[in-house]
Amino acid sequence: MAELIIGISGLLLVALTMLQTARIHRQSTDAQIFLECTARFNALTGFHELLANDRLAEPYQKSPAMDGIVSSYFELLSQEYHLNREKILRDNVWQLWQNDIRMIVDTPLMREAWHQTVHPRYAHHKRFCQYVEGLMTVGG
Repeated sequence: MAELIIGISGLLLVALTMLQTARIHRQSTDAQIFLECTARFNALTGFHELLANDRLAEPYQKSPAMDGIVSSYFELLSQEYHLNREKILRDNVWQLWQNDIRMIVDTPLMREAWHQTVHPRYAHHKRFCQYVEGLMTVGG
C-alpha cells in the first residue's frame, strides 16, 4: 500500500512539474510575441511622426508615402489580429493594446485611409474588416 501511495505521489509530482513547465513556457512565448509585435510597431517608418505631430487628426491626403505608412500599420494590425484569433497571441496580451489601437484607428486620417485605400485590400478578410470598422466611431 505504501508503494502505491509513493507511486501516485510521484505521478502527481511529475504532472504538476509538467504543468508548471508548460505555464512558464507559455508566459515566455507570450512575452516574446509581445516584444516582437511592439518592436514591429516601433519600426513603422513615418508612423511615429504622424503620432508626434498629431497628424492623425488631419484629413487623409492620398500619396504614395502616406499610403505606405497607413498600409504598414494596417498590415501589422491584421497580423496581430490573426495571431489573437488563432490563440497564438493570447487575449490578455491583445487587450493591452486595444485602447491604443482604437485611439489610432478612430482618427480622421486612419478612417478615411481605411475606407478610401486600405479596406479593398482586406475585403476577403471579413472578420478583420468588421473588427477595424467596429473600432471606428459611428459617423466618423
